[in-house]
Amino acid sequence: MKSILGFNIELNVDCMLPLLNDFRETGDWLYAFRWLTPRHLSRVAANRGALTQQAEAIAVAHTALSPLMSGNKEEDTLISTAEYRIRFDRIAR
Repeated sequence: MKSILGFNIELNVDCMLPLLNDFRETGDWLYAFRWLTPRHLSRVAANRGALTQQAEAIAVAHTALSPLMSGNKEEDTLISTAEYRIRFDRIAR
């Protein structure tokens, strides 16, 4: 997790199941981490003092692409790993 997001966090089983399922299907950790709750990710980053400009950009991109956000359309949650990375990079810049 540290090599992908920049920090480690402890996760419960409810959070880990969809994350590990996505990783098993795709083999892409960044894509699998979309199942982390955006508010949890932002809170942990802020508590650890990791909310730099880059960490904030990652949190914004993560929130925009998260399938857990009610405002996201279903077709946005069914994108491929390559399309996810393209969108993530575009938003995080």
